[in-house]
Amino acid sequence: MEVSPSTLEFSGSFTKQTTEYLTLSNPTDTPLAFKVKTTAPKLYCVRPNASIINPGESLPVSVILQGFSQPLPADYKCKDKFLLVSLPAPELTDPATVGEKWSLLEAKYKSQLVSKKLRVNYRIGADNQQQDEILEEKERLSPNNVNRTFDETVSTPNQSFAAREASPVRSSVPVVTPKPAQPAQEVPQPVQPQPQQQPAQQAPQQIPQRVQPIATSTGPTSPVAPSSAAQASPELQRELDALAEQVRSLSYKLDQNEKYAGGKRGGQQVAVEEPVNGISLPMALVLVLIAFLLGWLVF
Repeated sequence: MEVSPSTLEFSGSFTKQTTEYLTLSNPTDTPLAFKVKTTAPKLYCVRPNASIINPGESLPVSVILQGFSQPLPADYKCKDKFLLVSLPAPELTDPATVGEKWSLLEAKYKSQLVSKKLRVNYRIGADNQQQDEILEEKERLSPNNVNRTFDETVSTPNQSFAAREASPVRSSVPVVTPKPAQPAQEVPQPVQPQPQQQPAQQAPQQIPQRVQPIATSTGPTSPVAPSSAAQASPELQRELDALAEQVRSLSYKLDQNEKYAGGKRGGQQVAVEEPVNGISLPMALVLVLIAFLLGWLVF
């Protein structure tokens, strides 16, 4: 495995986070698994610290130095070192399993293990603006930021396109409105009274048409009542005649009974023949019967 550069050099005031990069290459025809170790694991963060490099490929590795709380002196000398170890890994395909299976690879391919050391050098000075720009660029190109910027770039053309569509419409409105305004004032004057008068004239014509069938339907029903009454009057007359005959027979019998009883009881006949309130008993029965018949006919 080849490593470049041979010396890892950081520059700046070291009060901020600083990042440098290594490039690992695999010139062999076998996949190589590598692992990065350091003498100061609390100061450095390596990404990735273990992975697989396929034959003929290269892999960038970022080494992040954490910022110090105070600026370093100008004569400060760094003694930190990095150790890069590589082993053949023909059986591995998932880089995430390198850390778990490293001991097995080391036991199996111990004779083919290759290690390289890297020295670390600090160049103390002002913070490099280019380094800050590189960090910002890398943060911007991260997957999350790329998706966010893509959404923004996609949304802005839609907004500008909507603005372009809205602007000509607004500019054309004042030009177009005066033209249809003239025919709009002239056309409704002759046209509006016609649709308003036509339904007004048709309405009274339609109403009698609907009323006429009702009148014709109700017309024949009115003479039905008198015809039925005319048919029923003879029957009623017969019943009245029969009742009148019964009343006459009853009154006649009562008169005969009174005469017969009067011969035996002369004194009682006077009391019986005395009218009640000026009306005799047979006459009262006749009046009651007539009143009943009249009430039945009327109501």
